Amino acid sequence: MRQSWSAVDAIELGAGLVLAALVLFDVFQAVVVPRPITTPIGIARYVVRLTWGGWRDTFSGVTAADKRERYLGVYAPAILIFLLALWIVGLVAGYGLVLHALREQLDPRPPDVWAALYFAGTSLLTIGFGDIAPVGPGARLVALVAGASGLILVALAITFLFSLYTTFQ
Repeated sequence: MRQSWSAVDAIELGAGLVLAALVLFDVFQAVVVPRPITTPIGIARYVVRLTWGGWRDTFSGVTAADKRERYLGVYAPAILIFLLALWIVGLVAGYGLVLHALREQLDPRPPDVWAALYFAGTSLLTIGFGDIAPVGPGARLVALVAGASGLILVALAITFLFSLYTTFQ
């Protein structure tokens, strides 16, 4: 099986790898590293900066302190769930672009980028319907990495949620 490369395939491959790497780096910074995020790279930093002020201002007028703290305490778990969804979308997009660039290594060959995104999503979420299968070494590696990173991402998010809840109990 010989892959014929076009400039678009190379751009898709590069963009997909960069996107997936950025998302995985952001997950590492936001969930694994136990310190504030200081690098300008990453989704979590900007999402929190954009949303926290509005959330805080919305509930700062609540006069009962215990009620206000309860409302403000919902922010961290809610933003983590939102970030988890963003990270999943980012990884599906990244792996989908890579798999679309490697479409010659998939059986049946995806007719468009949407089918490659679908395969990336079923791989990342470890659903694996089997209607598209990787047959080449590159596509097999991407599908394997997608499945592993999907499992790790969800496990980290759940672990982080539990640590948030135990902190406030």
